[in-house]
Formats: sequence, C-alpha cells, structure tokens
Amino acid sequence: MSSSLTSSSSSTPPPSTPPSSQDAQDAQYTTPPPPPSLDLQRLRNPRAPNATRDQRLQAQTLYAAGLKYQEIAVQTGLTLYQIHYALRHPATLTKRIGRKSKLSDDELQSIINWICATQANRRTT
Repeated sequence: MSSSLTSSSSSTPPPSTPPSSQDAQDAQYTTPPPPPSLDLQRLRNPRAPNATRDQRLQAQTLYAAGLKYQEIAVQTGLTLYQIHYALRHPATLTKRIGRKSKLSDDELQSIINWICATQANRRTT
C-alpha cells in the first residue's frame, strides 16, 4: 500500500515547485487584450471639444493616483492629447486669445453713441 502512495505522489510534482523556465518566458511575452471600451480612434479625435477645468483637474488627480493615459481617457472621455495637455499645464483656464480689435474701446463707444444719437444716424447703418 505504501508503494502505491509513493508511486502516485512521485508522478506529479509537488505544488511548491517553481514553473519551468519555458513557462516563465511564455508568460513574459503574452499581453492581455485591451479592454473592450478602449476605442483608440475616439481617443485620438482631433476635433474634440475643449476640456473643462473640472475635467483637467480630474485627469491630474487620476494620473497622480497612478492611472495611465488610456485608462484616464476611458474614465473621463478626454482624448489622449487633452490628457497630455492637462498634465503639462495648469488646470485653470485662461482667456482665449483671438484677433485683436482694429478699434479701441473709446473708438467703438463713440461710434455706438453716434449711431444711437438720432433717428437719421440709425438709418445710415
């Protein structure tokens, strides 16, 4: 009876033995599939709307918590570039710069006053 126990236990390796080196190499090169919600085309959309201050803060917080860009993009709905920009710049928004006005504020106010002065001036415009 003892010979049957030893023969069955000797045919299977004990569970505490480390895996073979071939198994370790195979495990090293296998990568998990991307999550189904990860749509890289959407994340690289060049025409995405501007990110809000709260979205930038959320991206900075998630990155500080250890999430990767793609994981942040899935959670926030921002593009990869928006996340990159949010992490490299301050979260507070600045006034968008546009074309400079050809008229100064004083010139514009004087034109408005001239138009509103009389009924005849209002018809000329």
